[in-house]
Amino acid sequence: MSTTRRDFVGAMAVATVVVVDGGVLRSALESQGTPPDFELQYRTGNRRRTIERVRENPKTIDVFTPTVRCMVDVFFSDRWIFQFDFPPASTAAIRRLVHNSTWGGSTNELDHKAGGQGWKNAHFCRREIRVLGA
Repeated sequence: MSTTRRDFVGAMAVATVVVVDGGVLRSALESQGTPPDFELQYRTGNRRRTIERVRENPKTIDVFTPTVRCMVDVFFSDRWIFQFDFPPASTAAIRRLVHNSTWGGSTNELDHKAGGQGWKNAHFCRREIRVLGA
């Protein structure tokens, strides 16, 4: 898969090949943005292999609710910590390929335009990448 202009690559490399079998990825707090659509990948030789693709549904509905005068209802999980367990793999590099991100505290542009507490565009902060060795 090739990356597009919207994709973001966050990578971590080590000096030698190690065996990994798990990891933890943390974004900043959910109000700072989180990536609901990304792949965790490792490099073997010249190829990247996807360990897992995460796809969180933003659950944002364009609906007017008169009693609370709301233009959008959001039921997003605000997940910002992702834990992975996978079969042991030998690699010197692991990366997170982000395909989509929340708009800070807003789930997407629809939520932002309705007054959500977010940024002007898709945005997330990476706080920690922890790789666990076998």
